[in-house]
Amino acid sequence: MRRKYTKNNKVEDEVDAILAIIFLLVLAGYFGRNFLKHYILYIAAGICFIIFLSIYFFRKKNAKEAANLQEILQQISDKKIRLIDMVNQFGKAPRNVKNTWTYYGYSFDRKDLENLREELVKTHNLNISVNDNLEESTEKNSEFLKILKKIIDDDKKKYAHNVVVSKETHDLSVLSKSGDDFENLIVRLYNAMGYTAKRIGGHGDQGGDVIATLNGESLLIQAKYYSGNVDNKAVQQAYTAKEIYKCDKSAVIIASEFTAGAREAATKTGVLLIDRKQLQQELSKYLNENWV
Repeated sequence: MRRKYTKNNKVEDEVDAILAIIFLLVLAGYFGRNFLKHYILYIAAGICFIIFLSIYFFRKKNAKEAANLQEILQQISDKKIRLIDMVNQFGKAPRNVKNTWTYYGYSFDRKDLENLREELVKTHNLNISVNDNLEESTEKNSEFLKILKKIIDDDKKKYAHNVVVSKETHDLSVLSKSGDDFENLIVRLYNAMGYTAKRIGGHGDQGGDVIATLNGESLLIQAKYYSGNVDNKAVQQAYTAKEIYKCDKSAVIIASEFTAGAREAATKTGVLLIDRKQLQQELSKYLNENWV
């Protein structure tokens, strides 16, 4: 498929070309009769023209890349591909290990990225360049990594703006018993707090449900949607999961109360505890929502 510029990009290119021609004509008319006398000005003008051309081609290159990226994103939208779901699936690689690409709270095994790109190109016929080696590429020189950045950025903005204006009352007890709704609520809360948060819960989650990252520091969260009191076992699981996911800190957030044993274990391990009352306060403060 051939890449296309928008009409606005074409107009900008034509205007730049006309300005370049006018610039050359003015230089020729002003300095042409007495080159020796004005040779220093000629050199200066030549340097300025080289700078002008560099800026022109840089802008043209960026405009082309932006048009290419927008075209692929439109393909993804038209084909109803839930790429953010794939990002959440593949972006759980252990942090700070060799051969990973990290962005915000996500960490991708580069081999998984190669497989994901291959699937999108072959299965969905997306026009994504496969010329770069994802084993070595960065988001500055890889079209695919730029696409992933855009998808993650858009998802982050969606959560950041997903705030209820009026303090409508919500009931914690009506959330799904599986805990998925509670974990999604925690993700939304931490994104509103300025973190980049994502769910990692599911089968084989090793005691971790959400990872939230802020200023390069990661927080492993275990979310417990229980009606009864939560004991020290949850604290131990969160502390262990922090090491497994290579996070800096860990926390347990619940919809009930902690036992005395849980609070004692948290003091010894440094695990942050957030009970129902504190959670309600945070939801009111950052999401402007009243949860009872």
